[in-house]
Amino acid sequence: MSIIPKSCTCVNPITQESRASEQKKCINCEGQHAADSRECPRMKEEVAIQRVRDARKISYLEAKRKDLHAMIYAGAFAVLKLNGQRPTDVTSRNGTKRQPAWERRLSKNIDNIRSDIAILTQYQKPTYSQRVKKKGDTIMRRSSKKTQP
Repeated sequence: MSIIPKSCTCVNPITQESRASEQKKCINCEGQHAADSRECPRMKEEVAIQRVRDARKISYLEAKRKDLHAMIYAGAFAVLKLNGQRPTDVTSRNGTKRQPAWERRLSKNIDNIRSDIAILTQYQKPTYSQRVKKKGDTIMRRSSKKTQP
């Protein structure tokens, strides 16, 4: 009886006689397929990493890290989706949904800019109120301060 070294079709070294009756078993994932099969999930993962490496011209480890980050993000996104949340949802202590701080600041700035635009639109017209004149002058002074070095 001769011992055959590990191959793509078996996990352990086995004898020639028992090899014929042995089912295929992947050495990478221990699935019921050859190790070089395109059905192997481990092989699919490695192919994806190689594609990222080749497309971005980065090292194997960097590509593997990017693939890992993508999988973590996808998993987190799936958990949020299952819980009925969106990635931007933030829940307060009492369980109500609220916007993150950066989104609230951005919305406030956008609202302020819209308000300023409305005032300046009225300020350009030949007839405007004292209130519009006062606010328009304030906006013009504020913008001139930002543009001066």
